[in-house]
Amino acid sequence: MFWGLLRGLLRGLLRGQITVEALDDTGTIRDSFTLSQSSGSTAIALPGRFEVEDYNAGYWDSSAGNNGGVYRGDDVDIQATSDNSGAYNVAWITAGEWLAYDVNVASAGMYTFAIRAATPYSDRKIHLELDGANISGPIALPNTGSWQRWTTVTTAPIALPSGRHTLRLVADTDSLNLNHLTVAAMSGTATTEAPAATTQPSE
Repeated sequence: MFWGLLRGLLRGLLRGQITVEALDDTGTIRDSFTLSQSSGSTAIALPGRFEVEDYNAGYWDSSAGNNGGVYRGDDVDIQATSDNSGAYNVAWITAGEWLAYDVNVASAGMYTFAIRAATPYSDRKIHLELDGANISGPIALPNTGSWQRWTTVTTAPIALPSGRHTLRLVADTDSLNLNHLTVAAMSGTATTEAPAATTQPSE
């Protein structure tokens, strides 16, 4: 186990990021995650909108290399998007993959998350975690008809504490594309609300 962790740290330092691998007694990798430092340490301010591909606190991707070949040089699969509200989207997502964000919540209160997504399949799901705790439960993403026909799914209100936290977006199923998230404060939360997210699909 120790040598697996050390190997991952050394490999990651050479790439400008840290990858940690947990090995069993036979040398088989049982788990791994990557802490990416390419976006710096500036926290994302919430409420507000941010691009899914702008993860700044780590990720886990099930395959090596960026299948889309654009925007970043790590293992997260990113492609150009035809959505009218962003240049790129995260794609080739498989169940269990996650992206993490260093966020700073202006004030404690209730917030909604508007998730821009596309998929030609039904019954797709993701969930949100804050500091390791599931805060959303399963979020259902509808069949939009194609990989680049987009819709916005808005969660029920979610309680967020103030201050700096790690927000993680986790794929519960595969075969979905993600573009951006808009986090908006509900009435009564002592902060400025983000602009309302659209709710209509667009090509």
